[in-house]
Amino acid sequence: MPDVNSAYSQNLSIAQKARIDTALGNINSGIDNFSTAVSEGFKSASLKITSLFENKDFKKAVAGASGSKSPEEAKANKSAFAGALTFPADLQYYTMFSFKEYKKKDVTAVAKDSSSVVIILPLPANLSETFAVEYATPALGPVVGAAVDGILAGARNAGFVGAVESIGRGITNVPAAAEAGAFGVLKKLGGVGDTAANIGSMALGVAPNPHLAVLFTNVGLRNHKFSYKFAPRSAAELGRLKNIIYNLKHKMLPGLNGSGGMLFTFPDVVDIKFVTGKAKAPYIIKRCVMESLDVNYSPGGSPAFFKTGDPVMVEISMSFKEMSPFTRDDIPAV
Repeated sequence: MPDVNSAYSQNLSIAQKARIDTALGNINSGIDNFSTAVSEGFKSASLKITSLFENKDFKKAVAGASGSKSPEEAKANKSAFAGALTFPADLQYYTMFSFKEYKKKDVTAVAKDSSSVVIILPLPANLSETFAVEYATPALGPVVGAAVDGILAGARNAGFVGAVESIGRGITNVPAAAEAGAFGVLKKLGGVGDTAANIGSMALGVAPNPHLAVLFTNVGLRNHKFSYKFAPRSAAELGRLKNIIYNLKHKMLPGLNGSGGMLFTFPDVVDIKFVTGKAKAPYIIKRCVMESLDVNYSPGGSPAFFKTGDPVMVEISMSFKEMSPFTRDDIPAV
C-alpha cells in the first residue's frame, strides 16, 4: 500500500516546483526589463550630459573656472575700456582719468605730454562743481575816495596806459584841491594823531569815510575730490585694483632726473572726463595735477584680509587741482 504521506509530499513538491518555475520566469523577465530600463536610463543620462557639455554657457563657466578669462573680464576686454585699468569691469557710466607725462627739453621750450596710463572708475557719488573768484577791499582814504569819481571820469576812455597816467595825475592834484572846505577838514584829521583825530571827529560830529572799494583780483584754481570704496570679488579684480593703486601712486609723485638726485622730474598731469552715455557730461574739468592720495586698507574699521594677505576692502581718496583758471570763454554752450 502506497505511503500516503510520501505521495502527498511528492504531489506537494510538484505543485511547489510549478509555482517556483513561474516565479523564476517572472523574476527573469523582470530582470531583463530592469536591465533594459537601466540601460535606457544611462543612455538618456549620457545624452543629457553630452548636451550639457555642449551648452555654451556651461563651456564659459568651465573656462572661467579653469583660470581663463571670465565672462565679466571678457566683456571688459571687448569694450571701449580695452587697454585701460578699469574697476569694476562692467561700468555703464564712468570717470576716465588719463595720466600724461609732462616734459620740457629746456626752460623756454613748450611742454609736451604723452599718454601714460588710463584709469576708469565709477562716477563719483556727488557730482558738483564750484567756482570762486577773488576780490580785495582796499580803503582809498577820505580824500582820494571822495574825489575818485572825478578822477575816473577822465580816464575811462583813454585806454589802459592812458587811464593809468590820467589817474596818476588826478591823485597828484587832489591834495591841492583838498585844502579848502570839507576836504581840508578831512585832510587835517588824517594828519594828526589818533587821539586828536578822534577828538576832532567828536567835536565836528563827522568821521573820515575810508571809501572801501571792491576790487576784482583773481580767479581761484578749482579743486576736485573723488572717493571710492572697492571690494574685489575675484582674484582678477584684486589684481586689477592693486595695479590701479600702484599707478595712482606712481603718477602723482615726481621722479629724479639722474643728475645725482639734485632735480625732480615733474609728476604726470591728468585729464579727467565724465562719460554718461550719449548725453553730454554734466560739467567739464580742465587739466589737473594730483595733489593728494589717501589709501585706507581697513575702511570698515576692522582689518580683514584674504589668504594672500591682501585686504578685502580698500578706500581710495584723491584730490586734484586744475592747472589754469576758468573764464567765461571756457563754459560750454548749452
